[in-house]
Amino acid sequence: MAKNILEDVLPPERRSIRNIHLAGKRVRVERPERREEPSTLVELEPKKRSPKRRSRVLLFIGFFVVLVIIFLTFSAFFTGATVSVEAKRQIINVDSTFQSKKGATADLFHEIVMLEKDGSKKVEGTEEKDIEKKASGKIVVYNNFSTESQRLIKNTRFMSPTGLIFRISESIVIPGLKRTNGSATPGSIEVTVYADQAGKEYNIGLVDWTIPGFKGDGQKYETIYARSKTTMSGGLKGKTRIIDDQTRSNTQKEIEGSLKTEMLREVRSNLPSDYVLYDKAVYYEFEKGIEDSVSGNQVEVKEKGRIYGIIIRKDSFVAALAKKYIKDYKDAKLHFENPETLDVRIIDDPQVKPWAANELRVAVVGGAALVWDFDEALLKDALAGKPKKSLEGILDAFPAVQGADVILRPFWKMHFPSDKDKIEIIAKK
Repeated sequence: MAKNILEDVLPPERRSIRNIHLAGKRVRVERPERREEPSTLVELEPKKRSPKRRSRVLLFIGFFVVLVIIFLTFSAFFTGATVSVEAKRQIINVDSTFQSKKGATADLFHEIVMLEKDGSKKVEGTEEKDIEKKASGKIVVYNNFSTESQRLIKNTRFMSPTGLIFRISESIVIPGLKRTNGSATPGSIEVTVYADQAGKEYNIGLVDWTIPGFKGDGQKYETIYARSKTTMSGGLKGKTRIIDDQTRSNTQKEIEGSLKTEMLREVRSNLPSDYVLYDKAVYYEFEKGIEDSVSGNQVEVKEKGRIYGIIIRKDSFVAALAKKYIKDYKDAKLHFENPETLDVRIIDDPQVKPWAANELRVAVVGGAALVWDFDEALLKDALAGKPKKSLEGILDAFPAVQGADVILRPFWKMHFPSDKDKIEIIAKK
């Protein structure tokens, strides 16, 4: 059988009625209707955020805002600087004598503080005796009569408002009054008076006194007069308990020891901060009181104590030491680190009591640290608003400052606060 040539030419898989050409006939081939396949692409609707997720985002944003507010608040309210300043200081070894004058006009000057205190102690009387003692006390006599001094002779009488008579045991001279700018200041003198008679009735309080001898001279009687400085005490008459000399001496020593401690403590507690008081510049006086027989067999021993303290003004003392011991000292302001390290004593003049002298010789021995003063307010002004790195240059303008350590708050700050009130200056010790 003869082979079909076309069959041999077309590959088997391509064989189709559409590809066969029929001779002499037109063949209409209808294509199958193309069916539209549904699209496999799905249009997705946008996802909606859940309410829970939206809350988390808002919470995070709110938390971040709160942190920012806290940060800004912390920076505003806790901004500050602490500057620990080391002031210039120098140790000096002193062994010198200085001249000190009373009053504020001298290079080195001092003042006097005085305190008076009464003390007493009751002890058992050793025996009983008939005693007659006259009361006594101190008065101040005034002369407002004349600019000339007035003499009162021994045994001049002074009379209390109740008619009790006391007398002076020696003559006195009352200074004349002084007139200054139209005002008059009466002259005055302190003196001890003694009762005219023994007895307890003369033990009286503070009163005004007249001088009966001037009664015929109206002007003198009114202008020469006296006032009590102390009470009148010690008047006795009759049997009374007494003590022996040894008991009296021991008791007086106890009273004096207690008075010394009390008076020194009181003087030191009231000492002005710009003065210094050294133990060897303290003096005491004691006045024996009248012994009184009290209830039972007891006797009361009395004493009056006085303390005199020679106090030295610190700034004048430091300046006197600096002028002598610091080279090229140029009147800079300094202070003692601890003035108590010095041994200071007054060189006594036997002719005058130290507390009554206007000029004293002061011996000073020992070591002391002198510290330069710097202007804290001026330093704050210089630091305010400046960068920390400029500290060294700023301190160059303060020769009294040796160095300084700085703490800035918060820790990330690199500048001093612009508000100088937020800068704290601490002096290193």
